[in-house]
Amino acid sequence: MIYQNPFHVLQYLGVDDLDVASLKKTRQQLFLRFDLNDSNTISIRSKEFDKATIIELFEDLKINGVNHRKVYQNKSLLDLLENGDLFFFDKSTSWNIFNDLSFSVWVRPYFVHSVQREIMNLVLSKQSTSILELSNLKLSLFKYPGSSKSLVYSEVFNYYNKWVSEVRSQVVSPLKYRHGKIELKSKVIDSFKPEILLKMQALPESIFNPILVDYAEVSRELLNQACYKRGSYDDFEINTLHVINQAGKVYLSINPHDLNVKKFIEGATRYLSVDHEKEESTAIVWICIIMIVVFLVSLKIR
Repeated sequence: MIYQNPFHVLQYLGVDDLDVASLKKTRQQLFLRFDLNDSNTISIRSKEFDKATIIELFEDLKINGVNHRKVYQNKSLLDLLENGDLFFFDKSTSWNIFNDLSFSVWVRPYFVHSVQREIMNLVLSKQSTSILELSNLKLSLFKYPGSSKSLVYSEVFNYYNKWVSEVRSQVVSPLKYRHGKIELKSKVIDSFKPEILLKMQALPESIFNPILVDYAEVSRELLNQACYKRGSYDDFEINTLHVINQAGKVYLSINPHDLNVKKFIEGATRYLSVDHEKEESTAIVWICIIMIVVFLVSLKIR
């Protein structure tokens, strides 16, 4: 059930009224275009419409015009329904629109279809970041009060559970070599930011644990690749090593007896600690040099 908002057509024609007379007049104007063009279709915003589609569009507006307007005025929901843009789940106010029960019932089939389609796309993409995007989607579904009670929630979440296990089996290596260093794609780095994990930990245990399993699965893949590619900790780009270290802690929270991972993470933690001390020492040296230069310049000026 692909959603197309009819207000695109109305706005293109400069029409905003939904009263019967205005809609009838606009439809007649469109039919006149068919006669003038002597064609079976007319083009509106680079999209072709035949007469049957125009009739269907205006009948839909008569019945559901108010709901279509509400979608059209909510850009994040419109982008989700038409283009599958999951930014809808990043906005703290997104779920408020479902407080309108009649609207929620009407939009549910479109909403569920759009989200399920994007979940399927993530599954079929077989990218290493897919499971993280799905986990972030799962986290978003839980994030806002009342969202779990919405009419759309259970269908989307059940569909998520069905497919996320398949994604786990399709995760491929997110590590790559660049300028002689092993590094991660930025989306993976973003997904392991401490603030994301803190948000997860703040959730009830019954909710947090399944999400943690998702992250642990990706962490396992990261760690396997890191151990396989590793020559020394110096081979890793520093932000990548921080993320792998964080991923190791996530993984060990579920699999505390994996000695190989434990050894790797202990070594990475020590390496990062020493590296941080080096950075602090270097910074102090540079500050001292700058202060000396400033002092010498001031003496010269005098």
